[in-house]
Amino acid sequence: MLWTGERVLPLQQQHDVRDLQAHAARYLWAMRYCVHKNVLDVASGEGYGSWILSWAADEVDGIDLSEEAIAHATVTYANQNGSRVAYAVMNAEEITFEENLFDVVVSFETIEHLYFPEKLVAQVHRVLKPGGLFICSAPENSGSTFHVVDYTKSDLDGLLWRHFGKREYYVQDVGREMEIRPNDLPTSEHPTHIFICTK
Repeated sequence: MLWTGERVLPLQQQHDVRDLQAHAARYLWAMRYCVHKNVLDVASGEGYGSWILSWAADEVDGIDLSEEAIAHATVTYANQNGSRVAYAVMNAEEITFEENLFDVVVSFETIEHLYFPEKLVAQVHRVLKPGGLFICSAPENSGSTFHVVDYTKSDLDGLLWRHFGKREYYVQDVGREMEIRPNDLPTSEHPTHIFICTK
């Protein structure tokens, strides 16, 4: 896969290693909510995050709009011995899985790319089982030309509350330990806001 400056590619070293650390830390943190669960990873990119979640989950489906990314993910991760992850080309705003299918939906660094983000939130709510979890994140002040909008904590919360009444807030600041802290104030100008929403 070609490195564009946006998608994290663990096997290439052209990006800032802190980006890889921050993204991988979110997936490793989310694993605790995926133990023996049926999980959907929306905008799975080159596939490493879905694969990480599969270490804990019973089954993981990774979806992405990019045919190139899905082809790479399938070859690199889905075909490994004992793998419990599968990948498919799918639009995040038009998820085609049946309703009430997944225990957990994860979508990191996706919403800021969408012109119609509420479509994603509505689709996630539809495919989640009652009591299921939606774990999502979005950056603030990223400065990325790939983003339609960067979200403050209140912006992201306002988008989510229309479909999810119960929400828990976490923040991640890019630093030495990439720590994800519950209900805390950001300590940098470029935090990543994370919510866990319950259907």
